[in-house]
Amino acid sequence: MPICVCEYCQNPFNSISGQKICADCSKEIDEVFTTVRKYIYSTSEQVTVAKLVEELDVPEKAVEYLLRQRRLTFGPHQGETGKCRVCGASTYGTALCHKCQAAFSDSMKNFVPKDVQRKQSTSTGYSKQVNPLMRRDDKD
Repeated sequence: MPICVCEYCQNPFNSISGQKICADCSKEIDEVFTTVRKYIYSTSEQVTVAKLVEELDVPEKAVEYLLRQRRLTFGPHQGETGKCRVCGASTYGTALCHKCQAAFSDSMKNFVPKDVQRKQSTSTGYSKQVNPLMRRDDKD
């Protein structure tokens, strides 16, 4: 049975199912998630972490954990919620910033999967297959 350290409270716990947080923290995080989600859906105002902590009396650490795990995201005009996984710039709830998203999209335009490349090379008559050498027995 593997012993792991909880990502949230940093206490060791027995992780049978591969969980990254202990059962107590998981319960707390789920309760905070439910409370915050209900609040976000019920209001039309801009929501910030400070406002959630103040109005809902939830731990700031829990809200930030939910943001890091991408269980909560704010809209594009409600504040920066993360960092780009490529360059580290601030993002608005996405894994990549706009600049890196554009660069990735441009690079994918020229991408051809390997199985398609193989089909194209064999359809042009060029084959990379090597036939085995035949050995003749001249022992007559």
